[in-house]
Parts: sequence; C-alpha cells; structure tokens
Amino acid sequence: MKRIVLTLLITFLTAVAASVGCAAAETAGQLLTRASRKIMNSGSVTASFSYSAAGSRGSGTLKVSGRKFTVQTPGSSSWYDGKNMWTYNAASRETTLVNPTASELAETNPLLYLATANAYNCAYGKGNSATKKIIILTPKSRKQPVRSATLELDGKTLNPMKISVISSDGSSSTVSITRYTLGKALPASNFIYPKNKYPKIKIIDLR
Repeated sequence: MKRIVLTLLITFLTAVAASVGCAAAETAGQLLTRASRKIMNSGSVTASFSYSAAGSRGSGTLKVSGRKFTVQTPGSSSWYDGKNMWTYNAASRETTLVNPTASELAETNPLLYLATANAYNCAYGKGNSATKKIIILTPKSRKQPVRSATLELDGKTLNPMKISVISSDGSSSTVSITRYTLGKALPASNFIYPKNKYPKIKIIDLR
C-alpha cells in the first residue's frame, strides 16, 4: 500500500506544481508540461498528506529533490539517494536495501514518467471552473499502475487540493495535501536511511 500511496502522491505533486496565472487558452496538456518543468526547476517539494487506499486511511510526509525522495507513513518509510533505496516495514521490523532498476524506480517514483506530459492524455474535467481547476490524466501505456486520475486545484492559487485515482486493478484511492512547500533547501541526509533511528532493525541487503 505504501508504494500505491507514494505513486499517487508524487504524481499529484508533479502535476500541480504550476505557477499562478496560466492563460485561459492553455490546454490541460500544456499546463501539465509547464507544471513538470516548474517542479523540476524548483529544487524540491515538501508535503504533508492524508490518504485512503486499499481500505486503509492514514497520513504521512514526503520530500522530493530531483531524483531523490523520502516518504514516511506509520506503516513504512522509504529513502532513495539517487543510487540506493531503503524501505522500512514497521510490521516485519526489517529494512530492505536495493539498487533499483529504472523500471522499479519508475513504478515507485512517477516523477520519472512525468518529465513531460507525453506519457498521459490530459483533459480538463467536468466541474472545471475559475474557483476549482480539474485535470483528468489517462496513461497512454497500460503498463502504468494508474488507469485514470482526477486532480483538483485551487482555482486562484493553483495549490494542490486532492487527487482521486483509479488504479489498473480497478481499486480507488484518494490523496489530500494538508501542507505544501516548494523550493525549500533539503540536506542530502534527508534521503539516506537513518540507521541511528532504527538501531535494532535488521537490514536485508539485496544489492
């Protein structure tokens, strides 16, 4: 479930990190392209979120800087430093360490998919207005884990509000942003597994 939540959340943040004041004639695809460039050039994203997925509810935090990321929820946490990825599972009290492949990274971090809008068909959705911007994303490839996603943005600020997603298996999930910061400097240590925090946790090295 952690991977599903991470997938939805980063997809959301990537898609909505656009600046205010887009032209009225701008298409949904053009907005997504501009949003992706904006977040890639901003340096980082820090967010708090709540989610409901696979029959569960919870909250967590996310930090993204370029290709690096860390996500923390009560059940599990992941850290990726650009080469190594650690995933801590609270239930098993174990941490796995891998050098993820490109496909594994793309599955975990759709930011790699969303460098451009070309991976998705984009359209404004029903209910789109001056006060609420709604964008529908439909993946062009059936290999992606998301069948469709509906993004809701504040019409005045374009701040992220909510994403509703239908995954490839037909299940639905929702992520809501409770706090969102763009461009804050993030030390490299944010993306490395904090061994001192988990001194008694076994690390399974699968590299």
